[in-house]
Amino acid sequence: TVSVLYWAKMLKVLMQVSSVSVLVLILFLCVVVPLYPVWGCRESKGSDVWEGGFTEGEDYNIWVVADPQIVGARRDNVWHWLNNKMNDLYYEFVTTAMWEVRGPFDLTVVLGDIMSFQYYRDEEFYDIADRFRSSFYNSLESLTVLAGNHDVGYGAELPDQVVKRFEETFNKRHWVKKMKGMWLVGCDALELDGSARGESWKFLKSLIQSDVPVVLMTHIPLWKPAGSCPGDNPEIKYAGQQVYTQTTLSQNTTSWILNNLRPKAVLSGHDHQGCTYLHPTNPPTPEWTLEAIQGDHHGNTGYLRYSPRTDTLTFTQCSCFTTRVILVALITLPILLVLTVLLSCCVIRRSRKVKEE
Repeated sequence: TVSVLYWAKMLKVLMQVSSVSVLVLILFLCVVVPLYPVWGCRESKGSDVWEGGFTEGEDYNIWVVADPQIVGARRDNVWHWLNNKMNDLYYEFVTTAMWEVRGPFDLTVVLGDIMSFQYYRDEEFYDIADRFRSSFYNSLESLTVLAGNHDVGYGAELPDQVVKRFEETFNKRHWVKKMKGMWLVGCDALELDGSARGESWKFLKSLIQSDVPVVLMTHIPLWKPAGSCPGDNPEIKYAGQQVYTQTTLSQNTTSWILNNLRPKAVLSGHDHQGCTYLHPTNPPTPEWTLEAIQGDHHGNTGYLRYSPRTDTLTFTQCSCFTTRVILVALITLPILLVLTVLLSCCVIRRSRKVKEE
């Protein structure tokens, strides 16, 4: 009788632990994770650095994403297919959560590297483009992208057919979004430090005549002293006079941008690690380098809010759980559910046996 009673009590304790674990996982997956834009956002250093005249108008809310690097499908590999599907769903989840909690957004900007490889064949390229649009479905009407090195190549590459394919599928590599009291400028920085193409310099020089405050967006971060950021210590490698790899723009190019274009703020991607740096101009120019949106980087994104009425510019970044954490929770939950049911059945049987004895 003692033995039966002992096992009945132990099974009851295990069932209770399993039940609580199930409730915790359900709460985690159904409440904590979907509401990550509520608790996982923090305003970046350098926000509110702005000088200009007060202007009447509504606030602008701009969602910014860096480096999705969507991988092409390998249909002969089931694990590869599952991994791609998980990543696509993760991006769709991040998009939905951000738009529902922090949106709506007037504009969505992807800071380059939509693809993971610039030389995908057309079929694979267009398939990734469709997957990208499907994952970022909320943003399609307001979507604007920059070209990254994994989209079109570095300065020594940039083949005409790849550049043409990118621009026909998405948008021009250089663009200006004119807002009341501010211009949002997107520049393909890949050719600034050495390329046979010259469109980027021509584009930037056409902007220096304007006295409208500018926020600059590029894929490649600006130069900063080594050690200033974890992921972009300055390094440029040349093939002749053309760049074939770089972590940041050159010091000369950066100085020209800061002294001539005089952006009020800079947003960049490329390094995946993320960083906030105040360039020593007068006043200081904040550069917000975004951590990648990829699952291993906590689905990091950010949103830029400009208020003409209060004359403020703020940048806030939001991070979620990694795909590994969410996947473990998704796998563990059904296992614990089955275990709870089995333990419940055992407890009922043992309880009956104790009563009989």
